[in-house]
Amino acid sequence: MSSVRVLDEDPHSWLKGAVTQVVRDGVGRTASGHPVAALGDTAVSYDPIAGQGAQGGLIQAAALVHKAAEHDGPFDEAWLRDAFEEFYARRARAAQLVTRLFLSDPELADYGNLFFAAASGSPRFASKLYGLLDDPRRVEALTSEAAARALITDFSGEPADAVLERFVPAGSFRRSELATQAA
Repeated sequence: MSSVRVLDEDPHSWLKGAVTQVVRDGVGRTASGHPVAALGDTAVSYDPIAGQGAQGGLIQAAALVHKAAEHDGPFDEAWLRDAFEEFYARRARAAQLVTRLFLSDPELADYGNLFFAAASGSPRFASKLYGLLDDPRRVEALTSEAAARALITDFSGEPADAVLERFVPAGSFRRSELATQAA
């Protein structure tokens, strides 16, 4: 957060920054060498914009409890690692993607531009877009503009082009010339 600052000379500035998302090892070790499950931010960290951190920790804990209830054998490093990999595949990867979407990550910017324009043209789409914060798994299907448009159609219940043509920019927004562009 040391790179975040207010530009006093720019009356239109605001604080802007992001937390680097990190996937850590799903298994840690105590000082005596016993394996322990990494949980919550010790396993996967998220930028707080999409609220995935605390939610992810709770979902991961619940998944561990369910997996443990069905397990007959040692709770060793292999079991802990398998449990983490399942959690990452079922939830954490998608949670990181939806967080990146809401952060305007350059790799997802084209989809974000379509989605936020569609949200202004369809309350139904807007509701389902923000529903991705609760269940982000649908974001994993975003591999192309066609896939993004298909999601708009699915969420809104009408053709993506019809939703997007209703978008009218709210004004003449532009990035401050005093702010440096993120690399």
